Amino acid sequence: YKLGPTITGGYQIMPNLSAYGTFSFGYQTGSIKNDWIRSSMDIHGGYSVIDLGVTYTPMPQYPKFHITLGYSKKNWSMDEVKADMFNVFEVESFEMLSNDFSSSSAYFGVGYKF
Repeated sequence: YKLGPTITGGYQIMPNLSAYGTFSFGYQTGSIKNDWIRSSMDIHGGYSVIDLGVTYTPMPQYPKFHITLGYSKKNWSMDEVKADMFNVFEVESFEMLSNDFSSSSAYFGVGYKF
C-alpha cells in the first residue's frame, strides 16, 4: 500500500490551453509470500511522483478533442527489505543495502474525452 498526500492543480492559461500538475509523496510497503517454497519478503520505503503538462483544445467547436504534452518523474526508495527463506533463516537489510529507483518520461498524446 501507499500512504501519503497528493496535490493536484490546474490553471486555464487561455480558453483553449490549460496547464496541470500533480505532486505526491509518502510511505510505500509491499509483501510477497510463496507457500510452495515457504518464503516471504517485505519491502518498506518512500516514493514521490511529479507530473506536469499542458492540454490544448485546437478546435473550440469540439471541446472534447484535445492534445496533451507533459513530463512525469517517479522515485522509489527501498529503505528496508526483510526476507524469510524456507522458514529457516531471515535476512534484513537497512541502510547498507537500500536501493533507489527512478523513472522519468515525456509524453505527447491526442485524445477525446468521453
